[in-house]
Amino acid sequence: MAATGRAPSLALPLDQGGWGTCAAYAFANAVSSGLMGKYDVPIEREEIVGMLKQQPETARVREGIDIKAICVGWNQIMEKPHIWIDDTNKTKSYKFKVTSKICSSTTEFAVDQIENINDAYQQLSIFQAAEIQILTHIIIPDHPDHGGHAVSAFRTYDAFRTNDAAPKMRAMNSWGANQPTLNVTRENFVKCILLNVVITEKQSSSGRLDIVTEELPVTTLAWEEAYLMWHVENGELRNLIMAWAHLEPRMGGSNISYMIYNALGHNLLNSEDIKIIASSAPATLHKLFNLGILGDEKLEKYGSRGIVQLIKRSISDSEDGDDEES
Repeated sequence: MAATGRAPSLALPLDQGGWGTCAAYAFANAVSSGLMGKYDVPIEREEIVGMLKQQPETARVREGIDIKAICVGWNQIMEKPHIWIDDTNKTKSYKFKVTSKICSSTTEFAVDQIENINDAYQQLSIFQAAEIQILTHIIIPDHPDHGGHAVSAFRTYDAFRTNDAAPKMRAMNSWGANQPTLNVTRENFVKCILLNVVITEKQSSSGRLDIVTEELPVTTLAWEEAYLMWHVENGELRNLIMAWAHLEPRMGGSNISYMIYNALGHNLLNSEDIKIIASSAPATLHKLFNLGILGDEKLEKYGSRGIVQLIKRSISDSEDGDDEES
């Protein structure tokens, strides 16, 4: 099971009223939380909902809209040059898009749906510590003829996750004080989208005509830690090492070394190995292997373990692409 972080803080529930705008409110919950968790940028959820209601790309949210359609529509809205979203101080404005991809550029914003609750649980268990939420389509058992309901899942119930128990997640609802949160279970789960929010532009103003384009905000350590653990869970060793080298100056060796130990460990690394890695801060796999810590003898000794096979493949790849860096 994925390594899990602390549960996120809980926002107060919004109320969609009598309209079928659940997807808009679920989207706003997930986006606002994601902007804070990933960038420390506070955006009012109601401003996002208002934009969705007003723009033609998503105006049908009042009648109900598919969770993927609302994501695609939002990204289209952000293409308009005159559309910006203010922060809570009304001094900085942003453009941001959403994608289900974790390794995303500022030009690729694919939105793929997860249709297996186990996969959804695994993703959320990693990213919940960075306040990243999952836009989720569920069914309401008491209303079987209803087209479904959208909520934003924000934490996993890890204590109840065993080999025999189905995964459960807690989600923010949009019915005000009436059932502020709902549980997402195997019985009501339909599909979901992990919402990775990506800020693409930022500007500020100290006066009516004084608009300045600013550098994009840096990502938080909470996001980068979750991002790193995602690479561990997905076995992307090359990106793991690169991400570790990037984080080392900002976070210090002890926490990163602990994650490296969990990723490559399996008794392959001892405390002295960790100290060597931490002090050398290799920026590529080739430089890591040149330290002599992951030699052939050690890899052969533990060759039956899946992580060892991954390391061997990565060594082979690195020998082709990184020789010039030795």
